[in-house]
Amino acid sequence: MGQGASSLIQPLIQAMSFGLRAQDMAHGQYWIHPALPEVIENALLAPVRRAAMAAVAAALTFSDELGREVHSAAGVQRSSTFAKCQDRQRGSTRPRRTSRQS
Repeated sequence: MGQGASSLIQPLIQAMSFGLRAQDMAHGQYWIHPALPEVIENALLAPVRRAAMAAVAAALTFSDELGREVHSAAGVQRSSTFAKCQDRQRGSTRPRRTSRQS
């Protein structure tokens, strides 16, 4: 494996001998930074990070879709409010006529 193999293998052997789960090993001890054994921590946390990134991506997608709906609804409300303000400035209290109405 190379010159630093013992630095990588020792924490894994120790975790197996104590029956630690991968998540417990990743979160339950201090990892020296920067050091070669930190590679093990990153490997143990990769599935957790992938799940977290997927959850964040799903939340952002939902937020984006919800934002479009809110902006769309606000746009309709803003338009009608703007029209009412224009009518008040003209001194008219009756509803505006559009080109579709005769």
